[in-house]
Amino acid sequence: MKNTAQPLPAHQAGCALVLDAGFSFTHAVPIFSNVVLDSGVRRQNLGGKVLTNYLKELVSYRQDAPGLTTRCLLDYSV
Repeated sequence: MKNTAQPLPAHQAGCALVLDAGFSFTHAVPIFSNVVLDSGVRRQNLGGKVLTNYLKELVSYRQDAPGLTTRCLLDYSV
């Protein structure tokens, strides 16, 4: 008989990590025993706007980085 561990849904496990990625900020909220751990709540000044601008910069400089597109395509696994 094969013994495989089955993951529990967060509401049954009693623990989770909630990530809220917004326009300007990302919040991480840890939950343990169905209680928010206030001391573990974190806010990063990194959101969708910053990531979008960073990706736009990468794309605009792609001629300066030969092989970048090839490298990305080769790392893609199906």
